[in-house]
Amino acid sequence: MIRRVVGLFIALAAQLPSFAQDLSGKWQGNYGSNPFTTKPEKVVVDLSFYHDTLVSGTSHIYYRRGGYEHYRVSGVLHKKDSSIYFKEDSVIGRKGGFGVSYVMCNYKMRLTKTDSSLLYQGTLRDNNTEFTLIPTTVWLEKPIPRKPKPKLKDKNLDRAMNVQSLIEIAEQEKDSIKVEIWDNAMIDGDVISVYENDSLIMHNRKLEADHIVFYISVDKSNSLCKLAMAAESQGSVPPCTAHMLVTTRLKKYELDLSSDSYKTGVLEFFLKE
Repeated sequence: MIRRVVGLFIALAAQLPSFAQDLSGKWQGNYGSNPFTTKPEKVVVDLSFYHDTLVSGTSHIYYRRGGYEHYRVSGVLHKKDSSIYFKEDSVIGRKGGFGVSYVMCNYKMRLTKTDSSLLYQGTLRDNNTEFTLIPTTVWLEKPIPRKPKPKLKDKNLDRAMNVQSLIEIAEQEKDSIKVEIWDNAMIDGDVISVYENDSLIMHNRKLEADHIVFYISVDKSNSLCKLAMAAESQGSVPPCTAHMLVTTRLKKYELDLSSDSYKTGVLEFFLKE
């Protein structure tokens, strides 16, 4: 198993502008065999686009025997030549085994379209001068939605989606997840809106000592669920900060989220398959 702090370089096909709205969301694939790596069971990348050309999201690499890596990704989309760059820039969580080594990598892929899916195919190379990884193949695929959802006109959704925490949940936990949210420190006038996968579920609520309570569920057909907290007001002590208690049927999780006028704090739920 190899820990990869990855830079991804993707050269997109010229037809990109005609279906660019389909590039956001979950991509799933894998990379080829390599003598210096343990091949994952699957690689999942979740992408969001803001300000037209900027990219944020997460990546998830799964191995046999329960090994995994979760990272935040960020980058930029170049419209002029239909290419995209993003990298894994920080760790959300990882679980390895004895003797695990780590190496930085980058991807170069080209986008093609079939009747039912979008497909990235290309080459994986290391991005670390201390270790040379023999290039191998890599691919990511995403089904084409039958009817693309129109993008909401909301300034909060045009900010960077900054994934600050991730919770893996089992199949039996996916329904009726209880979320409690309140000000994590001094009550200073923070005001928030909350979104579930770009759908507004709470608007202009003031964070106080009393808990705001709501429930969400993770759809099995979309194993990535993003709960986003956008700052409407940062109060007297920026940034806007909140404490969350998440309760599933099996576990409880406590975490903090922060948001300002440039980024929206995101808690991501990942349904284990």
